[in-house]
Amino acid sequence: MLKYKIEGLPTKDPFDKKTPIVIEFRFSPFEWYEKGTYNFGFLNTYNNEFAEFVFHNRVRNIFGEEQHEFDLIFGVMSDNLPTVLIQKYKANQITREEVIEGLKKSTSNKQISLHNQDLCDKIAPARAYFVQTGEELNIDEYYTNRG
Repeated sequence: MLKYKIEGLPTKDPFDKKTPIVIEFRFSPFEWYEKGTYNFGFLNTYNNEFAEFVFHNRVRNIFGEEQHEFDLIFGVMSDNLPTVLIQKYKANQITREEVIEGLKKSTSNKQISLHNQDLCDKIAPARAYFVQTGEELNIDEYYTNRG
């Protein structure tokens, strides 16, 4: 068990059985998008815009020094590819242009990335289950801000 509670985070150690779990969330950002409440970013294609964004965040935005302006970003994922490319770039094994081209390769997944605490506070876990067995867990044990 965790020895402390953080509002909105799991109150039970999800790895207490050494078995990975999935926690599903309900999140519908369209109302906020339509109202213009938050700054949304869309990076739906493995193109120069996406590659430049990832490059900047992996090279220049260390510790939030040059944080982007988005509250929420929806788009394609780069998985672990940026880590490898950036390490090679920093070791002078490949050029910036090679990193940019490498980041434009598809991994075929989409993601939502939240960068605003207010948005994080609005989402709520809907379901939790063990990955291997599919056994459902009591979602109320994984969230302190229900209701």
